[in-house]
Amino acid sequence: MPVFRNRSILWTIGLFLGVQLVGLGLAQDRAKSPKRRARRPVFDAQEVDRIFFNDLYAELVGDRPANISIASTPTTAGPATSGDGGAASSAGATGNWAQLISATTIEDEIKALKMQVDKDVTTISDFAGRGYKVCRTHFSSLAALFNVIHEYDGDVRWKKQARAARDLFSRTAGNAKVGSPQVYNEAKLRKQDLQDLVSGSTVESQPKPEPPIWADVIERGPLMKQLEISLEKHLKPNLSNEGEFKKNTETIFHQAELLAAFSEMMIKEGMEDGEDEDYAAYVIKSRVAARDIVEGVKLNDYERARKAMGVVDKACTECHDIYRS
Repeated sequence: MPVFRNRSILWTIGLFLGVQLVGLGLAQDRAKSPKRRARRPVFDAQEVDRIFFNDLYAELVGDRPANISIASTPTTAGPATSGDGGAASSAGATGNWAQLISATTIEDEIKALKMQVDKDVTTISDFAGRGYKVCRTHFSSLAALFNVIHEYDGDVRWKKQARAARDLFSRTAGNAKVGSPQVYNEAKLRKQDLQDLVSGSTVESQPKPEPPIWADVIERGPLMKQLEISLEKHLKPNLSNEGEFKKNTETIFHQAELLAAFSEMMIKEGMEDGEDEDYAAYVIKSRVAARDIVEGVKLNDYERARKAMGVVDKACTECHDIYRS
């Protein structure tokens, strides 16, 4: 019996070792055999040429944007100038307004003013306290911008509604010299008109039969207030150093175009002091410098924009010393 047990043990050990050797051999064979992969696809050369460009940049048309952060903003083209030094016109538009302000800036500013009116026309008590004063500026700016749209030779949103909207906001701006309940109710109607316009609806109004002169649309006081907001709140802080300039190019571009357009309004027919040559010279200097700020943004040239801002500031200071005294 002892011999039998020893043989059983030997057979068991031998069988175990044999199984292990066979498993090891199979593992080695698998390691040596190459991995099976999907066959590489073969593309038809003509089909590849039909779908993809050999040289993408050779196919693109027009200049590449100087500042990619404002590439989506329609701007006035190139450094070419008009007779007074203003920049050349927007793409698709060649009129005087297109040389000063893009359709995008006009639309964005009307939307921004709509948000301001929403905030400032809330309760009759707030409106009677100070709301009517700020709303007079808002409504004057809106009347001015809708008049620009009416005269604009390019494609601008709300063009069919521009005359009617201009007259409505002009009338309410003229009435908003007091904060009476009647003016508050009128301001609420203009608030609703803005909501309708921005959402795509129309405004109900009969425009004046004869195109009015600019002095019939706006007064200088609210325009001056709007210019001060652009200068003191937006342009000066954002052009105070190169870091702020680079962070706020879109704001600078927008506000500089507004400055150029509103400066032009200041010397339109019938506007206060508009026919005074010295006064007009200051305004024109400001307008041309505003366009130079725009060019500085487009070229990512901080020094150019900063120097132009200095020209605007100097022109405004000297003008105020004379015409506010």
